[in-house]
Amino acid sequence: MSAIGIIPARYASTRFPGKALAPLGGYPLVHHVYAAAMQASSLTHLIIATESTRVAGELAKIGDKVVLTSKDHRTGTDRVAEAARQFEADLVLNIQGDEPQLRPQLIDALVEFMDGHPQFRMGTIASTHLSAEDRGDPNVVKVVVSGDSARAFYRAAPEDPPPGQVMRHLGLYAYHRDFLYRFASHPQSEDEIEQGLEQLRAFDMGEKIGVLVTGFAGQAVDTREDLLKLAQNWSNPDWVEVA
Repeated sequence: MSAIGIIPARYASTRFPGKALAPLGGYPLVHHVYAAAMQASSLTHLIIATESTRVAGELAKIGDKVVLTSKDHRTGTDRVAEAARQFEADLVLNIQGDEPQLRPQLIDALVEFMDGHPQFRMGTIASTHLSAEDRGDPNVVKVVVSGDSARAFYRAAPEDPPPGQVMRHLGLYAYHRDFLYRFASHPQSEDEIEQGLEQLRAFDMGEKIGVLVTGFAGQAVDTREDLLKLAQNWSNPDWVEVA
């Protein structure tokens, strides 16, 4: 199964404008994600998709491959769908640009998971590391996992959650190519818009989402405070210099 990776990097982020270029260890935040994903053995192509010429210009200076996309996309996955049309692949991975502690093994494991679970047209990853603080933080997305599929995603705990284990959702998605294009053309529901969770669109479409469970405990950067906390003990991995 061939796979490509696309990292959506919107400069005009609602919660953290300019997050993609926020400095961490002397490099833009999204570059750390790109450098890690470059080490994955399962990807034939890896690019960053952005609406910003500023982001494109800064990342090109350090050797990252970038494509410009429309400024009108509703979500990161919609941006990924546009960029994916330039490449041939069975599987398209949406690799969130705010996971600087991403490990390439997670990418390879998700590709392998999707190859072994053809019943899922979409898959993602959940971590068993969910602290009490995370449970109450709306910036940390939670997923209810039952078996090998997701039952629900939420920011604030629902009054009547479905049965299953509550885990931390990691920002990594895999889509079969045909499903990705159907997903991007499907209208957003009120639930997706209200919660700001694009994966809920798949449920609206009647699709199941496969979930690969991991013990990975990386920290996503949702806010400026997250970045400052992460920077306190940050040490660049060897793969950061990819140019």
